[in-house]
Amino acid sequence: MTRLQSKRPGSVSGVYELCFEAAGLARLSAMKNVISFHRLALFIAAILLALYFWGNSQPEAVGLVPPPWDKLAHLLWYAVLAGLLLLGLGRRAWPWVLAGWDEWHQFALPGRMPGIDDWLADTLGMLVGVGVVWRWENRTKPQQLG
Repeated sequence: MTRLQSKRPGSVSGVYELCFEAAGLARLSAMKNVISFHRLALFIAAILLALYFWGNSQPEAVGLVPPPWDKLAHLLWYAVLAGLLLLGLGRRAWPWVLAGWDEWHQFALPGRMPGIDDWLADTLGMLVGVGVVWRWENRTKPQQLG
């Protein structure tokens, strides 16, 4: 006998029990999807960071993107990174620390120079990424009535 058949036909309490049970299972399933989505975002961010810091340390990286396009590259890169980190870590993400570290790290690289203009482009990119994620999350959340 299935669970549905075990409930008395026409029983209001039986119908309510089934509805609450189904809602609980749907909520649990949705939670698993959310957790795996956050893990995926964090995994992609980790891979991109590893590739970025590896590539950034290569001598060929000097002058790869000519000015003023390098600022656009900084902005886009940090927008994507901040968005992924925010999705993966939530409010605990501090992507601006990475921008400061990246600029400081350039002191040690031959042919590279840190700049406040690069840091500002990084920061603006992070604000864009955080804003996009915030807007997306607010649109996908169900609206509460009342």
